[in-house]
Amino acid sequence: MHVTTKEVITDKDQAKELRVEVGCHILTTVIEADGPFELATDKAKFEADVISVKRTASGGVEIQTAFHVHEPQPEKVAAPEPAKPLPTADEEAAAYLKEKGLSDEEAKAAVERFGAAAIFAKRHQERDAELNALLAPPQKPQA
Repeated sequence: MHVTTKEVITDKDQAKELRVEVGCHILTTVIEADGPFELATDKAKFEADVISVKRTASGGVEIQTAFHVHEPQPEKVAAPEPAKPLPTADEEAAAYLKEKGLSDEEAKAAVERFGAAAIFAKRHQERDAELNALLAPPQKPQA
C-alpha cells in the first residue's frame, strides 16, 4: 500500500526552514508492506533517487523515483560445536571391558571374538547380582 500527498509551500518562513522556494510542491509518499510484514527493520538505511521528471499530456508532472532499503548485514555467530556422536555398541562393550582391567587391544579382541551382545549380557548378569545382593534381606549370624 502507498499513499502520496501533495503540499504547496506558501509561507516564506516554512520555505526558508525547508530550504525551498515559495510555491514549491512537496510530495510525501508513505509506502507500507502488504500484510503483517515489515518493509524494513528499524536498523535499515534508506536512499531515494529521482529517475525522471516530465510533463504529462494533460499539463501535469510525472515524477519517477527509485527507493532503496539497505539492511545491515547480520552479525556472524560462531556455530556451536557438533555434538559428540554416541558410542557404537562395540565401543561401549570395549569400554566396559577396559573398566574390568583389560588393555585396549585385549578389549577390542574380546569384542571381535564374542560380540557386543554377549558382553552386554555378562555385564547385565553382574549388575543384577550386585543389585540382588544389595536388596537381599540381611542374614542372621549363626551361633
